[in-house]
Amino acid sequence: MNRDTLIDLDGWAVVRSPMVFSDKPEEIVNYYPTGLRTLSLTRDYGIPVPAELAYSRMGEYAVMTGKPMYGRARIIALPDLGATKCIKQEVIPIPAPKVRKGIETRWRNGRWEKYLKAEGWTSC
Repeated sequence: MNRDTLIDLDGWAVVRSPMVFSDKPEEIVNYYPTGLRTLSLTRDYGIPVPAELAYSRMGEYAVMTGKPMYGRARIIALPDLGATKCIKQEVIPIPAPKVRKGIETRWRNGRWEKYLKAEGWTSC
């Protein structure tokens, strides 16, 4: 499962946001700046890095640490909220799964499928 995560990138805390294409076997990963230093987040705010994030609303993420701070979820807001531009982008190919010789495979709706004579197209 693809989840947004808060990670360290050269001393800065950034949001790593992966997305799988539905029409081709590739994952695109965007990195969004928070404008905060990783050391400051961990030391001053007690936010661990790396940490899982849940998208809250336009450019805001709730930090998923298990315990909310002061009874509320910790929120990381991007500097320009939903208009924040990514600072880095990666395209990662998703290799076809290993199947027996002669089994047809295809990429469809964001996942690999294989064709079985008895069942038709099924997830790999």
